[in-house]
Amino acid sequence: MTACPFEIVARMILGPGWRWSESIRPLEETELCEHHHLGFCIAGVMEVESSGGVRSTIRANDTYAIPPGHDEWVAGSEPFVAVEFLGAASFGRRSGRGVHARI
Repeated sequence: MTACPFEIVARMILGPGWRWSESIRPLEETELCEHHHLGFCIAGVMEVESSGGVRSTIRANDTYAIPPGHDEWVAGSEPFVAVEFLGAASFGRRSGRGVHARI
């Protein structure tokens, strides 16, 4: 079996003050992040708010699944460090527009 070239596992390090709507929205050209994220938080804190206004917090040792249609930002003074199993392949790419490989 061969691996899909879009299957990417990534270690993400996002610094204090990083926010999707300020840092990535201009590249993605979407109102909200349209990626589906699946990951594990190693350190730091990330706040997530859905298009419907539901907020959640991701902390160290949390696994997370974030559906498309959200904003996210690093909370506090520590970097957010995570391993992502879904969402990294097209993160921040203008052509991605939140679209992942279809299997």
